[in-house]
Amino acid sequence: MLCPRCGSEAPDWADQCDNCGFAVVETKSGVDVRGPFRVGDVVAERYDVRERALSGALYWTYLALDQEEERLVSVRAVRPTILPRREDHEAFVESSEALFGLSHPAVARPLRLDRDGQTTLVVSERVTGGLHLRSLIDLRRQDARAFSAQEAIAILTLGAEALDGTRDISPHGDRRPECLILR
Repeated sequence: MLCPRCGSEAPDWADQCDNCGFAVVETKSGVDVRGPFRVGDVVAERYDVRERALSGALYWTYLALDQEEERLVSVRAVRPTILPRREDHEAFVESSEALFGLSHPAVARPLRLDRDGQTTLVVSERVTGGLHLRSLIDLRRQDARAFSAQEAIAILTLGAEALDGTRDISPHGDRRPECLILR
């Protein structure tokens, strides 16, 4: 990440710029996108954070090594403003129970809920292989190439199947281009 004051490269885990000492907080529309964990942190005494992934309005996502199962997983740290009270957390846990039965080839499977202090964690499988729709969209945008009608129909069909596979579990199933796996 670049320091907003001097432009020097600051390590992902740094709280301040090594060059000028400026307190570095990377933001998107004024919202902290770094989240509570840094590369190298061990979260919930189990997940070794390897890299920071996506950031959204609801949570920060990290790629981590699950030290108990010895495999890479995605760890989503729910923003504290989303679940500010204990009752909110309990309702979230209760409503999330159905997600753990989810199984669809185009959707990363949720594995478990966890906690690190006051932070609620949603842990899901880290999918390898296949191409995320977001990556395909970005590649096409770089090349200034549109999808053909046949390609668009195939992608929409896969997306509809993924939504259909999650409709009884979640109102939207978190189906964003970053979450749809093209196989």
